[in-house]
Amino acid sequence: MLELVIWTLILFGVCMTTTKSKIFLNSRNYLSAELRVLEDLVNCPICVSFWVALPMSFWYSPTGFALTDGILALGVTWILVPIVWALALKDKNF
Repeated sequence: MLELVIWTLILFGVCMTTTKSKIFLNSRNYLSAELRVLEDLVNCPICVSFWVALPMSFWYSPTGFALTDGILALGVTWILVPIVWALALKDKNF
């Protein structure tokens, strides 16, 4: 159970870093400009969590099924993103 919690928190950190941090801002802007289809995907931590969880599940799968891991990551991120925005980021547009 602890492995599952650690796995989802690592995944959450990866997703928030890639979708909201200044480190990946240029990458997000480039992908949004070049491929309009990816514009919403690269800026949505909930969307990215599912697509990052699938390949991560082939490396290490806490449940044993990649699709289950993806759905689990999606759910955990869906719960944690509003909490982080409200408490830590204080985003007024949320």
